[in-house]
Amino acid sequence: MSRSTRCTKSITLLVIAIFITVCLFPLVVGASVEKTTKNASLRDTLYVGGSGPGNYTTIQEAIDDANRGDAVFVFNDSSPYNENIIINKSINLIGEDRDTTVIDGNSDEDVITISADWVNISGFTIFNGSYSHSGILLMNSSNCIIEENMIIENEYNIYIKENSCNNLISKNVIISSIWQATGIGIAYSNNNVISWNVVKESWVGIAIGNSVKNEIYRNNITQCDQFGLALYHSFSNIISQNNFINNELVDAFWVIALSLYPKFGFNKWMGNYWSRSRVLPKPIFGFLLFYIPWLTFDFHPALEPYDIS
Repeated sequence: MSRSTRCTKSITLLVIAIFITVCLFPLVVGASVEKTTKNASLRDTLYVGGSGPGNYTTIQEAIDDANRGDAVFVFNDSSPYNENIIINKSINLIGEDRDTTVIDGNSDEDVITISADWVNISGFTIFNGSYSHSGILLMNSSNCIIEENMIIENEYNIYIKENSCNNLISKNVIISSIWQATGIGIAYSNNNVISWNVVKESWVGIAIGNSVKNEIYRNNITQCDQFGLALYHSFSNIISQNNFINNELVDAFWVIALSLYPKFGFNKWMGNYWSRSRVLPKPIFGFLLFYIPWLTFDFHPALEPYDIS
């Protein structure tokens, strides 16, 4: 065999090898991507109500059967769901329609109790918890999202307590005419964000006790019987760009133990709207140690209310 023939065969074999490699490599990559996609989509959705085969009749049954990361979707045609629900695993609880997918607590304990991290709840009307109980109670639960719900007629509509941190409460409508009701309560819990909610007709709109570094941003807090916002022994919270309108006693009130100030720092009030247009700083009345009158200020109050629908 001549040198030129051998050279030609070698080149031919090299071209074939390159062609096979180029053709096979995308297939290997594609197989890897497909496998990853399948693994990422293994989360299940469990259905409650409706007419589908295998749908659950109660929300609690679906939650009990769900695995971590699953979604529980609740149809509105079987509403109201007369339940007191316990969520002790990381799931997404989703209602079909906020106004028509109703969970009724039967005036018996908390309507929904969350005792796990990474729980998301949206799309429900939640009402009728018993006296001294909550519509949604977060207890030692962090990184949860409660959004786009109607939460009404509970003593605590939303209550965040016992080291529940880094939660987002957003875009909810919160109403309660129960005597001494609180729209949103935060106790011994830090770094939560309360934003874009409508809170009205409660005894106290938002109450924060023994908690630090929470952010209260762009909420509409109106027509509360006592305080729009009350802070008790709470520090380094940021209250900014909220509407405080027509709250009966005062829009905001605070009490602090001065001994804790060097560790945490005072609360910051920035750019809130206080029932009317203001050019001068808005004084916010409070007490040091419950008996020493004191003032803090929102130095740059808003001239007109924010659009918070």
